[in-house]
Amino acid sequence: MSTTLPTSQKALYLPAVKQPLVIKDAPVRQPSAGEVLVRNESVALNPIDWKLQASLMPRKLSDFPLILGYDGSGVVVSIGDDVANVKVGDRVFYEGELGGNGENATFQQYTIVPAHLVGKVPSNISFDQAATLPVGLATAAVGLYQDKFEFGGAGLLAPWLDGGRGRYTNEPIFIIGGAACTGQAAIMFAKLSGFNPIITTSSPHNFALLKSLGADYTLDRNENLRSVEAYTTLPLYNAFDAVGSAESQTVAQRVLSPGGTLISVHPNSIPHAKQDISKKILFMWGSMHSPQNKKLATNLFESIYGLLESGDIKPNNVEYVPGGLNAVENQLKHLQRGEVSGKKIIVRPSETV
Repeated sequence: MSTTLPTSQKALYLPAVKQPLVIKDAPVRQPSAGEVLVRNESVALNPIDWKLQASLMPRKLSDFPLILGYDGSGVVVSIGDDVANVKVGDRVFYEGELGGNGENATFQQYTIVPAHLVGKVPSNISFDQAATLPVGLATAAVGLYQDKFEFGGAGLLAPWLDGGRGRYTNEPIFIIGGAACTGQAAIMFAKLSGFNPIITTSSPHNFALLKSLGADYTLDRNENLRSVEAYTTLPLYNAFDAVGSAESQTVAQRVLSPGGTLISVHPNSIPHAKQDISKKILFMWGSMHSPQNKKLATNLFESIYGLLESGDIKPNNVEYVPGGLNAVENQLKHLQRGEVSGKKIIVRPSETV
């Protein structure tokens, strides 16, 4: 089932590492069984986009030219066989994926998405707002609620499952980098899970934002934190690191109680001599496209509509930049210079010329 669609579209390519991005024509493909085609209304920028361009996130030479982009929202315009969770015309958001022929990336006007990886968007959420959500929600969900295995998570019971909401009442959690999109999602999930207190770090100008999401204590990210005893006398068994540096991991390891688990967005970077073997450090692989995350992804996206409609999950603040995909190159420079905090930059692919 489909509407009348164009055969070509504008897409943003990275020709090779350390090269400028270029806009080229790309085919509009029809979805296969279990897939949907989304007309992208809004897409968001992420730090990984500039890191790929700068070759800080290595890719095979055969991957290039590469269409970038991980966050997207839009309208379902075609569905493949065996798709029952969405229909043509539905407003959705989704997490993109790089590689192959580029059909699953978001920096283009149309994207193919596995049907179980799209979440419906309620009327109280705009397309710009919806596009801020996928990467942060996916990474935080894997980090907190995936089982404890390599590239997994803390093994907690998700709040959208039976018995999960409020399950961890009167257990503290420490979240480093609360203003990052992943950190914001982790705070909101932790609130739904009942954690108390929720202790987080950020720049002071983001304190009010993080408290509005559910944080109990907001600490200056530059503070030399030696312990969390000033904020809780309970053992601290869960820490979530949305920064992923050796410094942030060291702080989290220091304040964790013996037997605690640190989930980080980056592999363990603490020098071997300073690692505390009484505390576990795990690297979360936040892609919902990974087969090991399919069950988690399906359950999350089935539940997300209600969580967004109720306001239990809120989108990031939006900075809309006109110019469509033409604006991405310059905006990635702002991200690289650390000039974006507590919000996401959004462009609308339909404005591309």
